[in-house]
Amino acid sequence: MSYNDTMNSDKRLYESDNNATMRTLFAQRAGFLNTCADLMGRAINTVPAGVQLSEPITVMPAKPVNVTYDFSGDGKLMLSGKIRILTSAGSSSPRSLTLRVSGNETKLEPEAETGSSVFGRSGGEYGTTTYFPFSLSGPAIQNATSFYVQSSKVPEQTFWMDSQAFVVPSLTVLSGTALNVTIADWQKSSCEDFTINISAPITQRGTLTPKMSGMNMVLSEVKQERRVCTMCEGQVVLPDLPTGLVTIETFREGKLVDTLLVNGGQAGW
Repeated sequence: MSYNDTMNSDKRLYESDNNATMRTLFAQRAGFLNTCADLMGRAINTVPAGVQLSEPITVMPAKPVNVTYDFSGDGKLMLSGKIRILTSAGSSSPRSLTLRVSGNETKLEPEAETGSSVFGRSGGEYGTTTYFPFSLSGPAIQNATSFYVQSSKVPEQTFWMDSQAFVVPSLTVLSGTALNVTIADWQKSSCEDFTINISAPITQRGTLTPKMSGMNMVLSEVKQERRVCTMCEGQVVLPDLPTGLVTIETFREGKLVDTLLVNGGQAGW
C-alpha cells in the first residue's frame, strides 16, 4: 500500500467487492498458496500472439548462496558461503555434500533447519531446500577458478569463480549514507584500472517503488604490509538512505570481476 488514498490503487481494487475476494482467500488457509500459484501461472503464460518463448527455465538442484572471498581477522584469505540443495517432494535430503576446490575435498554437513519450495512440488507436498555452510582457507583457494559439489544424490556440478580481484565484505561498510568500499587485487595492478559502479534504491515521493541512484567511485591504494595483494579503497555519499540492498559492481578493462550487495536498508513503509 502507498502513503495516501489517492495512490492506493491496489487497495481500492482489493476492496471493490467489499473484501469478499480477500475474505475467501483468507479462508483457504494453506490452499491460498495453490490459488496464487495458479493465478500467477495464468498471468505469466498469457502472452501476445507471435511472441516466441524460450525454453522453460528450470531450477538449479545445487546453487551457491552468498559465496564470497574475505579476510579473517589475522589477514588470512577465506572463502565462505552455503550450497543450497533442492530435493523433490517425497525424497530425502542428502546427509552430506562434498566440496572440491583445487583438488582439495571438504565434507560439508547440513544445517538442521530446512526450507520448502514450490519447485520440486508433487501434489500438495513441497520440495525441500537444505543448506550446507562452509568456510575454507589456505593457498588452494587463492588461485582457484572453480569449485565442485557432489553427493550420493547430487551429480557433480561445477561453478566458476574469479579469485584475482574482489570486494572485501569485512572492509566494505555502509554507515548512514556514507559507503566505504575496499577492493583486493591479487594481480597487483593499479587501482586506476578498476571501475566501480554503485546502485542504490532511494525513496520516491508518492510511491513505494524506489528509484535507482547510480554513481561511480574513485579508488586509491591502501598502504599495508600484512597482505601480499594490492588493496584499493574509496568512498561515496549516497543522496539519501537506501531502502534496500546497495549493489557494488567491480569492473576491470570493461569485464565484471565481482559484485557485492550490502545493507538491507529501510523499507519505505
